[in-house]
Amino acid sequence: HVLCVDMGCDGCGSQRVVVMKKHHDDCYMKYCNDCSHVSKAKPMGLPTGLRKQGEVDERRARKKRLRAKREEAKNRLEAEKEKAQGEPDRSEEVPEDYKQSEKTRITTSEEFCDAVGKALRKGELKWEDY
Repeated sequence: HVLCVDMGCDGCGSQRVVVMKKHHDDCYMKYCNDCSHVSKAKPMGLPTGLRKQGEVDERRARKKRLRAKREEAKNRLEAEKEKAQGEPDRSEEVPEDYKQSEKTRITTSEEFCDAVGKALRKGELKWEDY
């Protein structure tokens, strides 16, 4: 079974301890990084590294849940604002079929000059000098 330790060196009280089982040990031992104290580890569930990783994973999951909750609340607020505003006022907009019979063509200046010249020759336009 896996052993762990209440975080802390029995000799100096430092939190910088490593729990491991070396090849010559018969059980898991606490090795202090600050002093050279070594003592037996007490059973507590998971080794230090796995427990710390579990805590990190737990914080990440909590942060992700909070972020999703915040995003959901923001979307709900926007939806409520849009609902409160109702349908937008479209009374002043120009309808789609307004003057659909009139076609507007975009031409270059040369094409325009040619079209005006033809209309003058046909007599559709009257040229006046002022």
